[in-house]
Order: sequence, then structure tokens, then C-alpha cells
Amino acid sequence: MTEALRLKPARNRRVFAAILGLLLLGRLSFAALVYAKPQLAIANDSDRYVPIANSILSGKAYAWNTERPGELLNTIGYPLFLAGVFATLGHDAGDVAIAQLLATGVVALLVFAVLTRWLGAAAAFLAAVLLALDPLTILWSMTILTETLFAVTLGIGAVLLAYWAHSQNRLVLAAAGLFVGLACLVKPFAMLIAAIWAVGLVLFPQQGDGAITRSLSWGIRRGLLFLLPPIVLVGPWFVRNALLWNCAALSSVDRVTMRDYMAAKVLSEAEHLDLGEAQKRLQEADPGVCPSHTAKYWQILLAHPGIYARLHIAGTVPVLIATSFDRWLQYFGTEYTLPDLWRPYMDGGLNGLMVIGQQLHEFPRGIGVMLALTLYQLVLYASAAAGTVAAFRAAPAATKWSAVVLLAAIFVLVLTPGQGGHERFRVPVQPLLAILIGYGAEWSMSRSSSRGMVPRRGQPVS
Repeated sequence: MTEALRLKPARNRRVFAAILGLLLLGRLSFAALVYAKPQLAIANDSDRYVPIANSILSGKAYAWNTERPGELLNTIGYPLFLAGVFATLGHDAGDVAIAQLLATGVVALLVFAVLTRWLGAAAAFLAAVLLALDPLTILWSMTILTETLFAVTLGIGAVLLAYWAHSQNRLVLAAAGLFVGLACLVKPFAMLIAAIWAVGLVLFPQQGDGAITRSLSWGIRRGLLFLLPPIVLVGPWFVRNALLWNCAALSSVDRVTMRDYMAAKVLSEAEHLDLGEAQKRLQEADPGVCPSHTAKYWQILLAHPGIYARLHIAGTVPVLIATSFDRWLQYFGTEYTLPDLWRPYMDGGLNGLMVIGQQLHEFPRGIGVMLALTLYQLVLYASAAAGTVAAFRAAPAATKWSAVVLLAAIFVLVLTPGQGGHERFRVPVQPLLAILIGYGAEWSMSRSSSRGMVPRRGQPVS
């Protein structure tokens, strides 16, 4: 009897892993929707990546002596991924969907495998399943855009960083840095997350009663070990772009966004101009693919703080809660054009609520899908919030630290897009929420059994 009880946790893990594996295989069936309607997988920015991917296959892309503006705007990460898909699976949009659905499935598997190292199998399984079934992740895995690959690389880096906090394994920390470095090659603003996490590593709570100077010294070493892979990966691109374009940056997309969208939108509203006219004025004063008048653009924003704040909030709301429900309806044969939840409200004040109410009466199916998808996201938020509380109330120091660095990354991902915010920018947030959900599920299960949230026997504690 004792032997059977001892083996039960291992058997449960195998059962949970098998169920999760079958679920992830079932997710691949969504690629059939893309094969049937490949045009829905093409978004406005998709055309920026496919030609570069084809150039990579022909050996012409990102040459050190060739000036192609698109290569300064777009880092190599996603085009290289597409080139790999084209070379192995094919050029159809459905082939890309299969690869991206597989990649996001790997993240869910890793969440389960890693969280079971210091949490119960049931809690880890719940976190992984909620991530695997996330409609937003599945939908944008069916689209040719960077968000999925960014979510995969950053998500794996986050899972490994949380694992390191409990294991103190240097190879795991270096691997976490490697995947965060890859995330930087997909979306450059991941460098900000890398810097925040490196500071977190320096401040990681040290065991024992050693001197503060020794703790700081070890912290700096940890931070440098984590940052080494990102520096090695992105450093050469800074040098290339500085020499080729006189633009010392990993990508100029942030500068172009500042000029053509953030500053231009504020300027257009402040001076009652058409957006195109405002963009033209700024582009004439600061032409090219690598704008250099960043200080001037900040002056425009700070000169009109009310307009900037309103536009920033209006863009942040979709990142937080919008669902792209209309794209789901299009895949299943229903055209629907109502903006997503909260957008009518943000654009029209209280009249926006009347728009939603009117559409609920005229087209209950569309609004019903929207509300169901929104409810799923709210469940993720509530579960992650519970996990955060659990991490600070009853967890070891390593889990508290993990919660802090995860929350810091979530705030960056949600608040950074601002005016150009879109629901697809939330996809990289979902794996981070899943880790926090695992903490909350374990604390809840442990509390109900009066065990307290403690590591299992044989697991390292920090």
C-alpha cells in the first residue's frame, strides 16, 4: 500500500502529460482552417516578412554590404523562422500555422514539465491546459506575424528563469538568457525585459547570512551570465546597422513608430491635421528609415500630455482585453465588422455601450462569441492574480522573486505598445500568466489539504 502511494504522483504526472499531449495534437487541427482560408492568415504586416524569408532562402538577405530598408526595420528572427518553415514544410499559410501551433504547444508542455519540478502535477497541468486552450494564442498562431514566435521565445525564457530560481543551475540560467536573446531578434523591445530581468538577478535574495558585498558580487555574475547570450546575439547587428546605415540600433522600427505613429498622431490631434499630413511633415524634416529626431518627438508628446495619455490608454485597452472575435467568425464563415469589446466605448464614450447593446440585440451570435472569449481572458487574469497573491503569502523566496520578474515583464508587454496597441500584443503575456496560475493552483490545492505551499521532497529551495 505504501509503495502504491509513493508511485501515485509519478503515475499522475504521466497521465496528465499524456492528456496534455493529445490536447496539443488536437490543436493542430486548427491549421485546417488556414488551409481552407489562407487569406485570413495574412495581416497588414505579413508582407514585410515573407519576401525577406524568401531572400534568406536564396542567400540574398541581410548581406553585410547590401542596403535594404526592410532589413533595418525588421530583425532577422521571424523571417529566419519563416524561411525554415518554407524549407521544411512548404510555403502555404497552413504550413506556417502548423509550425506555430506546434511551437506554442511546446511552451505549454514546458510549463507543465518545469512547474512539476516544484509544484504538484495537478497545478502544473491546470496552468498548461489553460495556456494550451487559450483562444488568443491559437488564433494568432494561425497568422503570419511575429507575435507567436516572440511569445514562444520569451515564454521559454521565462519558464527557464523561474526554474533557475528554484534550481540555481547555471546552465539553466544561460539557457534562459539564450531564449530571451532570441526574443530580442524577433522584437527588439525584448531588450528592455532582458535588462529588467538582469537587474532582478542582481537583486535575487541570497541564502544564508553572508556579507552584502558577496551577495552583490554573485548577483552581478548572475546578471552577466544571463545577459551574455543576448549580447552575443544582438551585438553584431548593432555593429552592422551602424556601419551600413549609420543607425546604431538592433532595428529602426521603434524610431519609425515614434515618428510616424506616436508623434504624428499627437501632432494631428493637437493641430487638427490629417494623420497623413502630420506624418508627411515629420518625415520631410527627418527623412529616411532611421529617424534621428527622437528628442523632438518626445517634446511633441510632452507638450500635449492630455492627448498623449488619452491615445495611450485607448491603445492599452485592446491589449488588455480585446479578443479578435471577428477573425474567429470569419474563419467559420461569418463576416462581422463591429469593433471588439471596449473599442466603441473608448471611441464614443458612453454612447459606445449603446452600440454594444444594439449589436447584442441585432447579432447575438457575434456578441456572444466576443463575451465568451473575453470571459476566458478574465479567468486567466483572475487566476494569475490569485497566483501572485499566493506567491507572496505562502511561497519560498524563489517563487516570490519569480512572481516579481514575471509581473515586471507583463507590465512592459501591456503598457509599452500604447497608441498602436492591438490584442495580438497580448500573446506573449499568456505564458507568463500561466506560470503565475500554476502558483495559485498549487497554493489553493495545498491549502485545501492543509499542507501549505511547500516544495516536494527532493526539490531545491531558494
